[in-house]
Amino acid sequence: MDTNADTCCLGSNFIITAYTQRSADVYAYDSSLPPTHVPIVSGATAYDCPETGSTFILIINEALYYGNKLDHSLFNPNQIRSYGTPLWDNPYDDMHEIGIEATDLFIPLRSRGTKLLFGTRAPTKKELETCHHIELTSKVPWEPSTVQLGKLSTPRNTPYEDPRSNDSEMRRLDPVQHNLQQWCVVQQINATADRFQDVPVRPSFVSTERHSKVTAENLSERLGISIGRARATLNATLQRGTRSAIMPLARRY
Repeated sequence: MDTNADTCCLGSNFIITAYTQRSADVYAYDSSLPPTHVPIVSGATAYDCPETGSTFILIINEALYYGNKLDHSLFNPNQIRSYGTPLWDNPYDDMHEIGIEATDLFIPLRSRGTKLLFGTRAPTKKELETCHHIELTSKVPWEPSTVQLGKLSTPRNTPYEDPRSNDSEMRRLDPVQHNLQQWCVVQQINATADRFQDVPVRPSFVSTERHSKVTAENLSERLGISIGRARATLNATLQRGTRSAIMPLARRY
């Protein structure tokens, strides 16, 4: 499996079953190298099912044929999926076994390092004539630069823009992160407001009682904190101005 190859590439384990009379200019990673003209074909490979022992002929249409120049073949998963063939190549997906769900056949994939692969071989003439054929890709011309993949209406397929540059874009791309960001801003504003409210002001509440009751207002003035914080302090305090029976003059707060 190779998503970096935008078209299936057939190697020595395939034989050509039909020519399309078309070719493609294939460019290497090094742009300074000239392109290679590769024919576009339909090819066949033999897959021996390990469970049943039966041999199946897998047909790949609209593929680039390299023949003996390539000792293995490269399958583009999206080209196979676009034909309606389910292909699961996420090894971290607990819901699906990695493999290809072809008609009347499940082809499990195995890993070699970070590569996912399965084994096939070049079929014999008799196998081409007698074994069951399964097409994995469409005969419709495959144009990688213009193909439409999946559900394009989903926001994740739109061109990337910096979400910090536009609040509505942030909400559209990730509403959870947008709400979290709003929450953080509100918390920051509240913290700033509360800090300003904690600035001590000139006392205006004076009690003439010898044993006055502690209220949020006078506690706010004594400690130089906000009314809200004073109320929270009183709610968290278990003993409010109680006298000790042993030491009548001692007060515990």
